[in-house]
Amino acid sequence: MGKRRALRSGPGSWLAMGLVLLATLAMVLPFLYMLATALTGEWEAFRYPPALIPARAHFGNFSAALTALPFDRFFLNSAILATCVGRRSCCWSRASS
Repeated sequence: MGKRRALRSGPGSWLAMGLVLLATLAMVLPFLYMLATALTGEWEAFRYPPALIPARAHFGNFSAALTALPFDRFFLNSAILATCVGRRSCCWSRASS
């Protein structure tokens, strides 16, 4: 078996860990803000300064968004298209080999 390398704890690893943490925050914070905004009331999202945690969660926003347009039809269209493209890709890959 090979030798195991010890973890380094020098300034370079602290810098790398800090950059990873910064990148993680840059990816997670917009998602959390989007979720908080989705749970706010209709006009509470436009308030200044914005509230990071809504005073009252409005879970009805999700059902209203899904019923505003025919998302079931959109999903069916996407499934049909993905199936056709996948089958065509499989058929063409078999024909070329």
